[in-house]
Amino acid sequence: MARILFFTFDGGGNHPPTIGIATELKQRGHAVTVAGYESQRRRFEEAGLSFVTLPRSGSFVQPVGVSEMEMRMALARGVIANPDHLVEVPELAKGHDAMVVDSGLHMALAAAAALAQPSAVLFHTAAAFFKPSPFTAPFLAAINATRQAHDIAPLTGLLDLTEPIQVIVATLPELDDYNLQAPANWHWVGPIPGPAKESLDEALFDGSDHRPLVLVGLTTHTAYGPQTDRLQRILDALSQLPVRVVATAGVAVDMAAVRVPANAVVRDYLPHRALMPEAAVCVTHLGHGTLTEALLQGVPLVCLPNPMSDQIYLAQRVTTLGAGVQIDQDSAPATIREAVQTVLSTSSYREAAVALKTRIGKGGAGRAADVLEAMLPVKVVPARR
Repeated sequence: MARILFFTFDGGGNHPPTIGIATELKQRGHAVTVAGYESQRRRFEEAGLSFVTLPRSGSFVQPVGVSEMEMRMALARGVIANPDHLVEVPELAKGHDAMVVDSGLHMALAAAAALAQPSAVLFHTAAAFFKPSPFTAPFLAAINATRQAHDIAPLTGLLDLTEPIQVIVATLPELDDYNLQAPANWHWVGPIPGPAKESLDEALFDGSDHRPLVLVGLTTHTAYGPQTDRLQRILDALSQLPVRVVATAGVAVDMAAVRVPANAVVRDYLPHRALMPEAAVCVTHLGHGTLTEALLQGVPLVCLPNPMSDQIYLAQRVTTLGAGVQIDQDSAPATIREAVQTVLSTSSYREAAVALKTRIGKGGAGRAADVLEAMLPVKVVPARR
């Protein structure tokens, strides 16, 4: 049995693969602990995993109601380039045999690289998103400022990872063109969905209603600002189509302000895994978690990505692969309606999504666990189940 420590942060879409891999390792007999931010505790403990709060940085919460640049800089200070991680990682690593560090925790990665234990980095989304760009430049500057202040050599980009570190990417290579240039220590294991209910507790529509189902899923995170207006525009667009609509609003929607049309049901939360098998199309911001749930069922997408994230890159890949269409996040109802009609009436979108479904298969968490076990000392690798 090995003692394996995960370092993570409250990034929304990074939770499912972290939970999936940690659970797989636990089932194989390893002792697994997750270290992160206090805002994450409930999610990991509900998954049956041991959780500890980062003692210095773990109280950070992303601000709400600030500009995009202020949001980025707060994320850099509190998470990505936080110097406290240089102290916390060595302290918490004591007594552990290996570490898995989220790709967003750059100072934790620097600290882990200096320790004797083997370590791996986990990307929950396409690594290509982190290539040099105007979006990543402020984060790189913040990281290098912290590195310079602690006499650590600067990085030339966010993907500067040393050869001895194993890299796990929890997405399909088709969704990540960085796989064309990555070295051998990078492993694309496929999307890893987290635990979720596979059935509903209530009937949302009459059983005789066979109109196509449109599933609307917006962000479960507050980092992208209020989503009430976006949801309303989507509902207004779909109200004029012969479809059933189920929308999950998330925490960034003011439910009291939403006008729900007669053909729609809106809830704070419903498990997408229970709804996707019946969905004809998914209208979404395209976080990697929602993308994973859609492709697991071969459901085509209409993407309205948030700009401050990997979502625009993912939407471009979905469009290139023919599994959906991308429109602006501020699109008017008429534009949204036209996009949904296009996907519903053109079979090639469903066919492309189904083709990606067959590529996902099963066992992403198992493949990731195999990579991690391979870097452990032989004496602590347990027998297979």
